[in-house]
Amino acid sequence: IGLVVGVVVGVIIGYFSRQPASPPWAEDLVRDGDASVGRRVQEEIRPENIEENLRRLTSVPHIAGREMDRAQAEELRDRWLQSGLDSARLVPYDVLLSYPSTPCTTRHMKPLTL
Repeated sequence: IGLVVGVVVGVIIGYFSRQPASPPWAEDLVRDGDASVGRRVQEEIRPENIEENLRRLTSVPHIAGREMDRAQAEELRDRWLQSGLDSARLVPYDVLLSYPSTPCTTRHMKPLTL
């Protein structure tokens, strides 16, 4: 009887774990695109540009969920649109953010000496 139960449970697990058929639009997501686009993107990436972007993005504090963070997101959106991206938009959403308590209650421990 244990063997029969094991086979039935296996069939049920197999039935519910099978992959559903892919929707028609999924094929468009994995189809190879125009190879020249990848080459153009690689030609535009330069170490100087990366350094400039990182310096600019880290020049002011931008704590998540605060005004400077939004200003930076708007600047990135605008730069992407100026660079030729078809569309870029900011989408608001709610998340739980944990900010440090005031006053800071973190205690620093001295390292152990042997």
